[in-house]
Amino acid sequence: MQLTRKIQARKTIRTVLRLNDVSDRLKQLKAHHPDSYRHSVRTAIKAVEIGLELGYTQEELEILAISGQLHDMGKIRVPAYILDKKTEPTPQEREIIETHPRYSLIELLEIHIPIVKETSVQHHEWQNDSYPRRRKVDRRNPNRDSNSENPDRRTDNKIITDFSQIIAVGDHFDALTKNRSYRKGLPLEIVKKIMYQQMTVNPNYLEIALN
Repeated sequence: MQLTRKIQARKTIRTVLRLNDVSDRLKQLKAHHPDSYRHSVRTAIKAVEIGLELGYTQEELEILAISGQLHDMGKIRVPAYILDKKTEPTPQEREIIETHPRYSLIELLEIHIPIVKETSVQHHEWQNDSYPRRRKVDRRNPNRDSNSENPDRRTDNKIITDFSQIIAVGDHFDALTKNRSYRKGLPLEIVKKIMYQQMTVNPNYLEIALN
């Protein structure tokens, strides 16, 4: 079953790559930072796998595939030397890295595909140390934002909430399991512990991604 989902996910990824809006932007990301490009593709695959398990329609799966592949487009505005550092980023470099979700939104302003822009700016907002907005989400009710800078912004649309959480899970999973410039990928058992502790998403999405 898991292998079947992975095959179906890859097929969906190939389908949306036929769109110039997607393929052209991915070429930009790949040219600037190949590791971020590969991470984005893997994030999309994981997101689509979750969507398949949830019984999403083909249209919804394709939106997840596009959102996953383009969620880190803002990294083209982050210097590659920071992304490729062999040591942990300094606080100043971390601040620069944490600008990338807002820049993703800016880079995708001309994309007229529902939800893609919103998921790009939100994908780091479903963790305890959230950014670009600092907020605390009630895990028992992920749709309720209990401490937001803008409580009326991007919190009352269930579809956007669900999709951004799924992208966040795919993004976090890949970031932890794969080798980074400054550390090796972590074992799955450690990844599970970290994600359950750090993420404030619907627990069902974590269950699907981690089991």
